[in-house]
Amino acid sequence: MIPQHQNYRLYFDNYFTSLHLLEYLGKEGILGLGTIRRNSIPDCKLSSEKEIMKKVRGYSEKYVADINGIDVSTVVWKDNSLLHWLPHLLV
Repeated sequence: MIPQHQNYRLYFDNYFTSLHLLEYLGKEGILGLGTIRRNSIPDCKLSSEKEIMKKVRGYSEKYVADINGIDVSTVVWKDNSLLHWLPHLLV
């Protein structure tokens, strides 16, 4: 069992990452960080993949959404390919 509200962080890959999981962990006071596929992000406010691929390597964007009272940010940055992260933020 992971202690609640003690700044523990869980890291996972896109196989385990979901908004529902981050919402649950946030309500339990546990931070989470994971990769996610872009099509798993509802109403994504980030630029399109085509637009980002035109940018220089190292370019990044961030969007913070409220998921049932839990702030969840989505970060994408360009390396050799695009990487999407969902770091959960405790308020």
